[in-house]
Amino acid sequence: MLRCFQLTIRIAHGLLSCSPSRGFAFQPSQSLRKRSSCLSDPSQDKQTYCSARDVTRSSVGSGTVTLVRVQPSSDIAPISLGEYLNMEEPRSIPPRTLIAMYRNARSRGQPLSQKHLSQLIAIFGSLSLPVEFPRIKNRYVKAMGSLRKTSHWDFVNELIVEKETVGYLSNGDRYWRLCSRLAEVRAAGSDFHSKERVVSFAIADAIVQYRHIWRRTLTPDVLTPYFDALLSQESMDYVSTAVHQLCDLLDEHRHVHTGIIRIVWRVALVKPENLSDALKEKLLSTLWSRTQIPFQAIKRSRAMATHFFNHETKRHQRVPFGIRQLNATLTTPLFPFFYVSVPLPVRHWSQSILEASLSPANPLSIRWSNLSLLAFFHSISGSQSLHMPLSLDSTEFTDWHAALMTGILETVISSYPSPDDVRGLVRLLWQRWRQSPHGNKRPSFVIRAFVSACFRLAGHTKDVELCHECYRYSVRHNLFLSSGGVPSSERVQADSLMNHCVQAFLDLPGQEWATLFQSIDIQPPEAFGRQADLFIQSLVSRDPNLAHQLYKHCIRHSIPLSGETQKLLMTGLVAHRPSATISVLDHWVGDVRPLLLPILRSLGTCRLQHMEPLQAKILGSALLKHVATQKLTSHFKRPIQHCLYLFITANRAEDAVQIVDAILKHKPSYFSASFLKRLLQLLLRHRQFRLSIRLANLFGNIPPAVTNDIRETLVLGLLRGGASNLARRLAPPDMPRSHEVIARIAGFRKHPSRITVPKVPPVSRHSVTDLPSFTFAFLLVLNSARPSIPSKVLMSALSQMDPTTKTLLVNTYLNHLTRRSQRRVARNRRVFRSVVHMKDFFVQRAGFSPDRVTTSIFVKALMRSNGFDAVKVRALFDHLTRHGYPVAERWRRENNVPFGTVPLPPGYLQLSFPEGPIEFQKHCRPLYKMFIKALHRRRDVTGAKMIVGILKDEEAAYLLGKGT
Repeated sequence: MLRCFQLTIRIAHGLLSCSPSRGFAFQPSQSLRKRSSCLSDPSQDKQTYCSARDVTRSSVGSGTVTLVRVQPSSDIAPISLGEYLNMEEPRSIPPRTLIAMYRNARSRGQPLSQKHLSQLIAIFGSLSLPVEFPRIKNRYVKAMGSLRKTSHWDFVNELIVEKETVGYLSNGDRYWRLCSRLAEVRAAGSDFHSKERVVSFAIADAIVQYRHIWRRTLTPDVLTPYFDALLSQESMDYVSTAVHQLCDLLDEHRHVHTGIIRIVWRVALVKPENLSDALKEKLLSTLWSRTQIPFQAIKRSRAMATHFFNHETKRHQRVPFGIRQLNATLTTPLFPFFYVSVPLPVRHWSQSILEASLSPANPLSIRWSNLSLLAFFHSISGSQSLHMPLSLDSTEFTDWHAALMTGILETVISSYPSPDDVRGLVRLLWQRWRQSPHGNKRPSFVIRAFVSACFRLAGHTKDVELCHECYRYSVRHNLFLSSGGVPSSERVQADSLMNHCVQAFLDLPGQEWATLFQSIDIQPPEAFGRQADLFIQSLVSRDPNLAHQLYKHCIRHSIPLSGETQKLLMTGLVAHRPSATISVLDHWVGDVRPLLLPILRSLGTCRLQHMEPLQAKILGSALLKHVATQKLTSHFKRPIQHCLYLFITANRAEDAVQIVDAILKHKPSYFSASFLKRLLQLLLRHRQFRLSIRLANLFGNIPPAVTNDIRETLVLGLLRGGASNLARRLAPPDMPRSHEVIARIAGFRKHPSRITVPKVPPVSRHSVTDLPSFTFAFLLVLNSARPSIPSKVLMSALSQMDPTTKTLLVNTYLNHLTRRSQRRVARNRRVFRSVVHMKDFFVQRAGFSPDRVTTSIFVKALMRSNGFDAVKVRALFDHLTRHGYPVAERWRRENNVPFGTVPLPPGYLQLSFPEGPIEFQKHCRPLYKMFIKALHRRRDVTGAKMIVGILKDEEAAYLLGKGT
């Protein structure tokens, strides 16, 4: 913080202390360059008066000025009011400090110079301006920043009075006096007599000040509050004064901006009965005289934008000539502020339309109505409704009315929730425009602008008939410009017309857009190429699926499409339909990199679990070509990993291995060893043994521990898949791990022989020293040709296991009994009885605790019986539903069960239902799929479909709960 120093100043009202700061000078164009330090509140210091040596005198300009100096400090030079007002880069000083410094100088009989008085008047006038007044730039006020909190009009008037006593008021002083009088008008009290007296005096003085400065101002917009004050009064004398002075101002100043133009529209929108014919004629004559001034091209204003940013193409594009540009062209002769660059025929046409509408040869009522319509267009906003009657009388209707009424309807259409409110008005407007006798004199730019607006209005009002009429009119008059050789500006407008046509048909209810697809066959394919590009570009952001339909239509009819359009379509479609995007890669010409990454990301985002083999072939071929020539960045890593999984499940495992091989050639460390191990396990699960060996050979420099894991995964995977010869050939002679030792003793066979089974270490020892090794050996024994050994091994080892492992192994054994019975002979009740018998045996002898998986195994054994028909399967499903298995309410029928069967007698099926929650993935989904398969085998398609629906509802509920 800066150390502050204080100065005591003798003033009439007491003591004042202030901290010095840099000042500022009155230069409106100067911007703030340096932040000032804070000043203390001058009202909180209690110091003694300063001595005479603290004040020095200096001559500034032509007058003698007292420089009020502060006491010196060790690091900041003293500052005076005169020095402060002469600073090029002002500091922040509170307004109260400036007022105190001024009054101190005045109390000593040492007034400021006229220059400094004008500066103070400008400072405090800028500080006091209301929010709705035009901003007056002042570098002193800008330096104050947040210190601007209140108005100081009384102090401004005090300064003006002093300025009058020592000299004369400048134009700037008179403007601030005008603003102070307007502030008095705004702050007048509610008492009628006192308010009328204050307002009359203030406005009279404001009129005097206005008459001194209106000719000399360079920016007439600063006088806007004056006209607002006059027009807000009830007295017509003030309104008459405002109109006459406004006309004089318009005669004097050719180029006016939004403030004065708004005043003109305000006068034009006054009720006709409230203005005399003389005032109307005065304003109309003034505006007519402005139209007779030869047009001079001026620098483009900010009234109309010429370009816009297209978010689909990521480029700035030219704004097509539309109804707003057309109405701006109509207004340009009156106010060059609305100037836009348009073709010469359009400018001549707009000049003729304006002259025909405001010509003194027309009756006063018609001219005033035309001016009011123009003012209404420029004044209305989107949140307003139509409170001004729009006349569509055929005797008075011209292109002036058509352009302005269309612009008004486009502005207010969003405020009408029901399209029926304005549908009839829009259709009548279209009919009057088409029946106009001057239709053959309209330039093509004007016609397209009006038809585009009608397309937009028809789409918003859901008017099917008007959409078709506008489309037929456009085709008949070649507004879409199917032929080439036209200027770029006209091509941009024709493309915009086509875009609005498409959007209008899309907004219609039903499939009205099909009419456009049918019309494509009439057009020559080569000529329709550009229109098809525009169609697709406009549809991508709104309806990617419909854009894809149009794309396929163009492909079938050999309609050429640009590469940019195809890329835009694929980029927009990939998030919604990645499968459709993949099919395009087969005939894609050019670099596929911009499409590959979005496709791969979309597949990963959608968590697609399966892919069609043909699509996997196309994507795999494109991806292989890309990775063979270019190095992949890290952005491809996760998406491509998920895609490799999909290739394997889609029977394109060879493509997956080739892609991994090509990537590792460029960068051996691109994939982690854990990912490659998971990929190897997936290949083994899908019985791609040769490709598994090839993938295992691609592992580069990896640690020995990882090498042993990969070798064990490969050998055991081959063994479980039945590839005994491959497993035996790849297994090294010195395999140190227990799983590999067990596999070698079992002869690397999935179904060991009767001789080798007793030699397996966990079986021969009858002990559980290594639970994973015992589990692996137990699974080999289950697949052996000696069915008596598994139960003996299991019984000898169950006492050494925890309850969870015990339940898991017994369920595995019971499930093996159902599978073994399928391989041998019968599918009957003996399967179920053997499962029940072994379950009871393990419960009594080994302390086995059945769970819901055990229940599912019992159901599986029951449905393997040949005598268990579809009716019994339905009854069994209802029985499970009654015991807590979830079913949505919409599937429950009679007896509150899906199939409506009666309850079964207790103990009829010997099924037990343990306590505990029912998990969807572990209990419901496998069991319900089992019922679906059983009903399909028994030719009960209706029952199978019902359980499919139940399963889908439960899966949706599970995913919803998992997401929350």
